[in-house]
Amino acid sequence: MARARSPFAGLLAFLGGVALVLGVVGLWANRTVGDSDAFSSLASRLLGQDVIVSRLATAIVDPVLERSSPEVRQQRRIIVSTTEQVLRNEAFVAVFQDVLRDAHEQMLVGDGDVKLHLDPALDAVVLEVRKVAPQVADQLDAVDAPDPTVISAAQASRVRGVIDFERTASLALLVIGGILLVIAVIGGGPRALVPGGVTVAVIAVVILLLIFGVRSLVGIEVTGASRDAANSAYGVVVSGLRTTLIVTAIAGVAAAVTGGVLARRD
Repeated sequence: MARARSPFAGLLAFLGGVALVLGVVGLWANRTVGDSDAFSSLASRLLGQDVIVSRLATAIVDPVLERSSPEVRQQRRIIVSTTEQVLRNEAFVAVFQDVLRDAHEQMLVGDGDVKLHLDPALDAVVLEVRKVAPQVADQLDAVDAPDPTVISAAQASRVRGVIDFERTASLALLVIGGILLVIAVIGGGPRALVPGGVTVAVIAVVILLLIFGVRSLVGIEVTGASRDAANSAYGVVVSGLRTTLIVTAIAGVAAAVTGGVLARRD
């Protein structure tokens, strides 16, 4: 005989589904955004984006040329082109990984703007320019590399708060969510998987739409010339979260379908 529907079991399933999705998001954030080594490993994918390479080359070259002689400034097009070639070179990935790791550590433990320290990048550019224009390379070498701000102090503080919360709560949310779903199934039978699975799927889709549609929700918003590059970089960083949420939503649908089928057989 089928069990009577239990509103309490449905409520537990709903709460469990919400906790599970938030825990999954937190686990991703902790392992990707919250880990300097994992974050720096995104270097090759970031340098595979043309808009990022172009903007990064400009960020390296233009501030340096402002402090250089007129003769060097006349070579801007060649220097920018050479810089882009350096950034696309596979050998530069390791250099950029160190740059990203340093920026990430600033975000996690610093209290000011997060800057890209581009001295290693400029050194690599100087080496390449020296092959075709030694005098230009000497003047570039005499100028300090720029340290462009990528995230303001206020934005970094908000992101840091999200990461700290997820580090603390992600595992607890996963455990609590699992326990609530188990209690719901024990009390309400397989039918409880339906509201639980639907909740998981809906919450995963909602978070997916919010994070990719309203980026300011995570505390990062860039305007001006760097907007396209920032958008591209943001897409690379959170691409893993997109996959995670899609898989989570599919798992929620599967759980709901399974619960419906088993409830009919009960």
